[in-house]
Amino acid sequence: MSESVPSGTAPPSLKLLSVTTGILVALLATGAFALSFDALNHLAKENGVAAGLTWVWPLVLDGAIVVFSLSALRASLHRESIRYPMTLVVIATATSVIFNVAHAPEGLLAHAMAAMPPLFLFLAFELLMRQLRSEATRSSRVVCLGELEKEIAAMSAKANRLANHVQRLEDQRDDLKAEVKSGKSASVRELLDRANVAKQDKIKARRDKVSELLQENHSPREIADALGVSTKTVKRDMEELKAA
Repeated sequence: MSESVPSGTAPPSLKLLSVTTGILVALLATGAFALSFDALNHLAKENGVAAGLTWVWPLVLDGAIVVFSLSALRASLHRESIRYPMTLVVIATATSVIFNVAHAPEGLLAHAMAAMPPLFLFLAFELLMRQLRSEATRSSRVVCLGELEKEIAAMSAKANRLANHVQRLEDQRDDLKAEVKSGKSASVRELLDRANVAKQDKIKARRDKVSELLQENHSPREIADALGVSTKTVKRDMEELKAA
């Protein structure tokens, strides 16, 4: 029997493939960066850059490709426009290619070889960014799926509670019907009279409380808050008390 893969997770083989591919792409980008770095470093030495700062020139130029690519990745993950950071990536890559070619010896083959490192740095890093974007998107979907499953479980539990409540109400209805048919329950008129008496008792008790609070110089608003009723109800009770 084959083992089942948990919902929302990748099989171990695919996960290993993703990790291996990411490492190889990163190594390719590192190699391209090293070759371009060496050429630009020599170019800086040959064109008057201070000896202690020649390493900064290739780091700034090729490092810009990495930084701008990361900025494009961040914009993509936040569903923002990547036009500006990608334009910067292309400009930085083209500039690096131009200076690498300028450092190369004369000849088409030498120029082509010099252009390859910054180009492959750009391509390798863009491929790495796409893989990272894909992994981040898939992880986000897994989290959303887990939250959705929790919401479904909570809604299912709530639906079960409602179903049980409905069933109890139906049982009470059936019991009431049985009592009516057997003649054991009070008539509808008697039930209405009881409800009306209970309502009048409740109103009288409330008005007694209103009268008591008025004597203590409480405002209608304060009385309404104390009794948990509306100010309109309190004012109506006050009119009835005056009329009495």
